Amino acid sequence: MSLRLRLVLILVPLFIAGLVAADFGTYLALRSSLLQQAQTQLLAAHVSLEDELFSNSADFGPPNGGSPSGPGPGGLYPGGTFVEVLGAGGTVVAGPEVFPRNEVSSTTHPALPSQLPPDKTFLTVGGSGSVQQYLVYVDNSDHMPGGTVIAAFPLDSVNSTLGSLLVFELAISGGIILIVIAATWLMVRRGLRPLERMGATARSIAATDLSKRVEPSSERTEVGRLGLALNAMFAQLESAFAERAESEQRLRHFVSDASHELRTPLTSMGGYAELLRRNPNASSEDVALALRRIEEESARMG
Repeated sequence: MSLRLRLVLILVPLFIAGLVAADFGTYLALRSSLLQQAQTQLLAAHVSLEDELFSNSADFGPPNGGSPSGPGPGGLYPGGTFVEVLGAGGTVVAGPEVFPRNEVSSTTHPALPSQLPPDKTFLTVGGSGSVQQYLVYVDNSDHMPGGTVIAAFPLDSVNSTLGSLLVFELAISGGIILIVIAATWLMVRRGLRPLERMGATARSIAATDLSKRVEPSSERTEVGRLGLALNAMFAQLESAFAERAESEQRLRHFVSDASHELRTPLTSMGGYAELLRRNPNASSEDVALALRRIEEESARMG
């Protein structure tokens, strides 16, 4: 696996992990905010819902002006809003009622647990009919001593908003990831290009010319400092090869000079020996002269 690919495989997953964490945090923050908003609205509306239940009004919502805890003048409850009142023994004494009347099926209601939580408690449960999920609030009844009022708002709008956010995050994050992968690949490729040039120059130096140098070579970057180190090494190699070539040249001159110096006495010695061989009857003076010359040339060689 190339260094370029390894760098991309290290950097891109780190970015993806950070992006996923940011998306997850955004999703949780929005969900918490929307649930908090729904809880605040339900807490403010549960008294007026109970009043509406006991008033048995045919109109939806509190009258204009509303109760102090209601949704406000002319305000409306979300479609599928549920309310009922339980007696001390857990039996239903009022309701259940689903608002708006005559617009939502009476089968639409939250899937309440068999054991209700303590008063003044919020819980999220599944729904039935046209509502998939409910936010439920349990509190003491103002109309029935010892009774419990159960008010619930549908969370379909909250879930729809969160679903839209999730789709948006997936689309945007997917596009960003593709852009980051391409940008990371290009940046890593550009960053490693000087190393590729260094490798090509090093191969050229090894094959032919020791006088070449790599680029960049500066102290400002890591690659530049590597170039400086390589150039210093190449300079030492060039100097070493130059010294070796000079030494070989001197050796050749020495051998040539030595050969020339040896050739003359050897020729002389060979000549005197040939003279003695061809003149076996030479006088003693000539023999002594030839031997003396041979000895002199031999001493000269020594």
